Amino acid sequence: MSEKKLTNLDKFYKIEDMMDKSESEVNSYIKKLKDRNEYINDYRREYMSLNSTVGRIKRELDISKEAFTEDQHILFKSGLVKLGKEIKRLEEERQYDADNNYSSAIKKLGNAYDDLAENPNIDTVESYLDVLIRHGVDIEEFKYLVSESKGKSSASHIVKMLSDVESEYLTSFKEYRESCEAGEEVLTSFERIADYLYDEGYVQAYQQLEEVLPDIEEKRGERPDPQTLLDIFAPIKSSGLEYWQSNYRNSRGHDLNINFAKALAYMRRALLEEREYRGTKNAYDRLIAAFEELSGYMYERYHELGGTPNNYHGHEDRKR
Repeated sequence: MSEKKLTNLDKFYKIEDMMDKSESEVNSYIKKLKDRNEYINDYRREYMSLNSTVGRIKRELDISKEAFTEDQHILFKSGLVKLGKEIKRLEEERQYDADNNYSSAIKKLGNAYDDLAENPNIDTVESYLDVLIRHGVDIEEFKYLVSESKGKSSASHIVKMLSDVESEYLTSFKEYRESCEAGEEVLTSFERIADYLYDEGYVQAYQQLEEVLPDIEEKRGERPDPQTLLDIFAPIKSSGLEYWQSNYRNSRGHDLNINFAKALAYMRRALLEEREYRGTKNAYDRLIAAFEELSGYMYERYHELGGTPNNYHGHEDRKR
């Protein structure tokens, strides 16, 4: 025995039943997303503060490769002049050295002089300090510049640490939020840097970072599971609920059913893509509007629903 073919009215009853079943579920789902939306806003404020503070601290500390200040340059030039004089002294003494003991020292010190003159920065001075000392050349200006730069070395290390966690967690808001939700060590990573800042004496930078650290003790809204709604919101066409085109030329039922099917597909997409509150609510509002338009037409046109069709001649009401 062949299965009875569903009429448009049968299909509408199933669609209406679908919408009735979904109402409490979808309202609960959207309410959870709305509550979660508050946490998302907290995440966003947290991310912006953390991102801004990390950038500011990096700018304040990233000085290891900068050129000398005016005062440092004066010291450097003075030290370079002393090195040049020392090389000349050794060259003069070499004239009286039959064993040629000075040649190696003069060559190494000459290379150091040329490199320092061409690359006047802390890194170059520090790289040659041991060479100078080994050859008995003690230049106080160079030693002072290197000792002064020790803080720069730790600052450079901190900048690298900040850059590493920045690239791991702060490249986008979505990445930051998902890392926090996944329980990754976001807080631990930044706390480690804050502790290092404090230990190295960067108290102000430490305080700045401490003020914007993530609050993992606060309970964050979890995303609700959309599967129940996906089970209820079955696609119209694959469920056999697509209306056939009416022979009556002024009928809008088919078009309204197609519009509803599109709105339902859009709602399913919002659920499948796990959109947040605004995107999901907009999809549901569109679905409700499409259903109300279809429902309004059906209740107006079908006498079984209390309406008056164009070709109605007083037949008995159909029982659901």
